[in-house]
Amino acid sequence: MNAQASRRTIAPPPRQPARATRRKRAMPGETKRDKFLRIGQYRVTNALLSIRLVGNLADTKTYEWKPEDAVLMVTAMQEALDMVSTRFTRANKPERPEATFRLDMPSSVTAGARVGD
Repeated sequence: MNAQASRRTIAPPPRQPARATRRKRAMPGETKRDKFLRIGQYRVTNALLSIRLVGNLADTKTYEWKPEDAVLMVTAMQEALDMVSTRFTRANKPERPEATFRLDMPSSVTAGARVGD
């Protein structure tokens, strides 16, 4: 058997199953307070970095946007922040808002179709 034929018959290595979550297990001896502080610091830091990146969109040298777009984006973020604040001040958990945000697609992307036409 030649080298090419033997390469074709070799099966690829088995794939590892994808992990459904990336949850870190609690540290041994970690209290609920310790866990809150550890995870809270991580999540708030990521949120602040993401907000800073949204702020970069205000650069008119790089992006073209309308004041209405900015109002929609800031309003969506403010509503999410208000919901977080409510969850910390209420005993019962309110419904979670949708976790996605979408502006209208530019007319060039939607092949001339405009919202409201």
